[in-house]
Amino acid sequence: MWLVGNESVKYRLGVLNEIKHRNVEDIKIVSVDGLTRFGDTIDVVFPPTEIQRPSGTLHYEVCELQRFQALCKGFERSLSGCNR
Repeated sequence: MWLVGNESVKYRLGVLNEIKHRNVEDIKIVSVDGLTRFGDTIDVVFPPTEIQRPSGTLHYEVCELQRFQALCKGFERSLSGCNR
């Protein structure tokens, strides 16, 4: 899994090409949630791929993951100020 703050089309294309270079021959189904032109980018690297939108439950889990990551970043910042 790749997580970054700014996911441009160029960045996503790089990730997909990296996956392809790791000997992944094709992707059958991808679930994307509101990522502009991501389906088109996937089709460039892995044609034909079925693009699906996730259910509300998956969207909720992604939001929870994002909240957890933000909490971890805050915790890491607080630890960096501690004397060891």
